[in-house]
Amino acid sequence: VVVLIGGAASAVDISRDVATVAKEVHIAARSVEEDHKAWKVTWP
Repeated sequence: VVVLIGGAASAVDISRDVATVAKEVHIAARSVEEDHKAWKVTWP
């Protein structure tokens, strides 16, 4: 299980890479911008 701290686009990029080998990946962020493109296309 991996927990990434921070909600920037790089956290989403890293989570995609880590997800190939980790059982679970979670992103912990203070807040999420609703219009942030990275959150709309996190996983297929």
